[in-house]
Amino acid sequence: MFDVIIVDYGSQYTQLIYHTLLYKFSINVSLVDCTTFYQKWNANSSYRNVKAIILSGGPNSVLAEDIHFFQENLMNADIAILGICYGAQLIARAYNAKVSEGVNSEYGETKMTLITEDPLFVNLDMEQIVWMSHSDTIDLSSQKHLVSIADDIYSDIPYIWKHKSLNIYGLLFHPEVSHTINGNIILQNFLYSIAKVPITNGTITSTTNNILLEQSRNYITKTMGVNDNVLLALSGGVDSSTLAYLLSSVIPNNIYFILVDNGLMRHNEIEEVVSSYDDCVKKHIYVAYEGDLFLNRLAGIVEPEEKRKIIGRTFIDVIVEYANTLQNIGINITHLGQGTIYPDVIESGKIPHSKVIKSHHNVGGLPEELNLELLEPLRYLFKDDVRKLAQLVNMPPSIISRRPFPGPGLAIRIIGDITREKVEILRKADYILRESLKRHNVDVWQSAVILLPVKTVGVMGDIRTYQNVVALRLVDSINGMTATASRVSIDILIDISTKITNEVKGISRVVYDLSSKPPATIEWE
Repeated sequence: MFDVIIVDYGSQYTQLIYHTLLYKFSINVSLVDCTTFYQKWNANSSYRNVKAIILSGGPNSVLAEDIHFFQENLMNADIAILGICYGAQLIARAYNAKVSEGVNSEYGETKMTLITEDPLFVNLDMEQIVWMSHSDTIDLSSQKHLVSIADDIYSDIPYIWKHKSLNIYGLLFHPEVSHTINGNIILQNFLYSIAKVPITNGTITSTTNNILLEQSRNYITKTMGVNDNVLLALSGGVDSSTLAYLLSSVIPNNIYFILVDNGLMRHNEIEEVVSSYDDCVKKHIYVAYEGDLFLNRLAGIVEPEEKRKIIGRTFIDVIVEYANTLQNIGINITHLGQGTIYPDVIESGKIPHSKVIKSHHNVGGLPEELNLELLEPLRYLFKDDVRKLAQLVNMPPSIISRRPFPGPGLAIRIIGDITREKVEILRKADYILRESLKRHNVDVWQSAVILLPVKTVGVMGDIRTYQNVVALRLVDSINGMTATASRVSIDILIDISTKITNEVKGISRVVYDLSSKPPATIEWE
C-alpha cells in the first residue's frame, strides 16, 4: 500500500521527486506513468487509500491538443494533490483558470514572496529563492476556486496557488531541485502537515546509503548468471569507476575492464586514470588506443547529435572487438557494463514523454541491435548518490572528487567540426584551467573550456591577430540536473584568461559563460 503516488508527465525532474520521497523522507511512494494513472485510479480501489497525489512537470504545454487532462473525479477526492509546473497548469486549466503562453519564459533562479500564512510555508521566510523552468503562465482571475498564496516578487504572477476549500495546491516552480533553496521543506510541509502522510525519518542517513548499496548489489547478482562475464567500459570518471569497484566487490572473477582512448581525452588523462585505480581494478584493465579511428570518423561532422552518435557507435565497435578477442581465448562476455546514471537517461529522451536534449553516447549512441546484455546498476541514481556509493565501496578519494567529464570527451567542447589541431589547442587550454583552479584552491562542481567556431581581431606585440575564442564554463551543482554559474573571483578569471592567451597559440580571447541550467545545459553540445 502506497502513501503517495507521483504521476509522471515526462519531466527531467520526476525521478528527483521520487528519489526525495523514497530515500530522503522514507515515504512509501509509487511512480505511475500519466497514460495509465487514471485507468488505474478508476479501476483500483486501493489507490483511494493514498494520502497524496503529486503531478509532475513535463516538457509539453497544457495548451497542446494531446494533453492528459486532470480528471474531474479527483477534484472531489479526499486526498491532498500537489501539481508541479506542468502538473499545476493542468489542474488550473481544469478549474477554468486561464493558461497562456507567457510573454517571457522563466528559467533558472527567481524570487518568490509569500502573500498569506499557510501550512505549506511553516518554517519559511516571506521571500524564497525558487527554480523555474517553464514558458506558460497562469491567470486566476477568470475562475472562483483557486487563490494565489505566493507571487513573483516583481509582479502578480501566481507562483503558488491553492484551492479555497480542498487540499489542492499548484507550484509553478520546481521544489524538488536543489536550487530551490527550501524546496524540501515545502515538500515536507505538503506531505506531513497537509496530506498527513505518516512521519518517518525525514533525513538522509547512513542506513539510506546502505540501502542504495544493497539495491545495487542485488541488481548485479540477479542479473548475472554463474557463467556470465561482464566487460565494463571505463572512462575514468566517477560513475564508471564506482561501478568498477562495485563489480569488483560482488563478482571479482567475472569482470573485465576496457578503457578506450578516443583521442579526445584531456592532458595525460589515460595515464592518470590507470594509476589512480587500486590493483583490484588496475590488473583487469585493457587500454584501447583508438584516437585515429574516432577522429577519422568524426572528420567534417558539425551537428552535435551526430557527433555523439558516431562516438557512441565507435565505442561499441571497439568494445565488441575486444569482447570477441576475449571470446577467442575462451572467455564468454555476456554483458556490457556501463556507468549510466539517470541524467544520462532523461537527457537522451529515454523516459516516456520526455524529450531528447542531447544523446549521451552510452544511451542515445548505442546501436539498436547489441549482442551483449546491458548491466547498468546506477541507471536511476544521481551524481551525488554515486559519490556516496563510491565511498561505501572504498574507491580512492582522488577519483571520488573528480569533476564530471563527458564520455565523448573534448569532441563536444569543440563547437563545429573536429580537427587534431583544434583538439590540441583545447587540450592545452583545459590543462591551464584545471591547474589554475587547483593553484587558486577554487572548488567547482564542473569546469570546462569550450572552443568556439568564432575568430576575433586582437593585437599581440603590436601586430594584428585574428584567432580563436574560448569560453570558460564553471558551474555549481549537486546532481547535475540543475546548475548555476560559479561565482569565481574576477581576479582569478583574469589570471586564467591571461595564462591561456599567453601560453596557447591560436587563442586570443576568453569569455565566461554565466548561464544556468536551465535554460542552458552544462556542456555546450
